Amino acid sequence: MRAIVPTTRVPAYTLLVRADLKGKVKQVADLSGRVVGVKGHTPGGRSTSQLFTEYVLARAGISSDRVNYVSVGQSYDSQHAGLLSGAVDAIMGDEPFATRLVKQGAAFS
Repeated sequence: MRAIVPTTRVPAYTLLVRADLKGKVKQVADLSGRVVGVKGHTPGGRSTSQLFTEYVLARAGISSDRVNYVSVGQSYDSQHAGLLSGAVDAIMGDEPFATRLVKQGAAFS
């Protein structure tokens, strides 16, 4: 049997916050009232990244309607642009983009 297995030191989804908000966003609850980028947000529908974001927010005691969700697309370039432009305050990123965004200083986890 042969198998290809991805390996990583980070979870499949990682909540990333825009780098210039370091010191202002210290915990998940600090995202209340902010804009969070997810993949493929559509009114009335929810992507896996949005569902996971809602779960993380709920664990922090934040209702999912306390943040604004916008689509940041599924490419590195669109997620990077969303963070650098300030269009989003945070994103629910996945690999390999999450590690790359952190290494390039666009976000922190």
